Amino acid sequence: MRIAVGSANQIKIDAVSEAANQVFQGQDIEVISVKSASGVPDQPIGLEQTLEGAKNRARFALQNTEADLATGLEGGVFNLGGRLIDTGIVYVLGHTTTTGLGISQGIALPAEIAEAVTSGSELGVALDELYQSGTIHSRDCTGFLTRGELPGLEYYRQPAILAFKDYLQQVESI
Repeated sequence: MRIAVGSANQIKIDAVSEAANQVFQGQDIEVISVKSASGVPDQPIGLEQTLEGAKNRARFALQNTEADLATGLEGGVFNLGGRLIDTGIVYVLGHTTTTGLGISQGIALPAEIAEAVTSGSELGVALDELYQSGTIHSRDCTGFLTRGELPGLEYYRQPAILAFKDYLQQVESI
């Protein structure tokens, strides 16, 4: 089975690969990366905008490869209880109307980061500017924010599993 990932981010590619190998045990899995634009702002605000970015990435990946399934992974932020929460959405798309959806845990952003993000900065840029975190190069904001307790790979692997399972449940009920 060929699975396209609408991203060149190695953390997201590895997360999809690990999730696919867990969910589709016994199948030969080939994961291919396709750099794709999200079609939403660099820092999506709100769950709907984050989901739209994930959908756009999955559509592009499916249209531009010979994959059986495509995934779009998009990080975004949303407001909850007066705090800005970072989360990731994974969207799975096949050649039918069946889709799968998964969402990561959320991490409340520190006030100074939340302020920078709501003022228009992308999360990774804000982390680098305020903390010299190096997250722009590592692309692991979650790992930095949790001091390595929850690396980005795990942050995206779990919702990828959920999205694949959601997809399969729908396929199996047809």
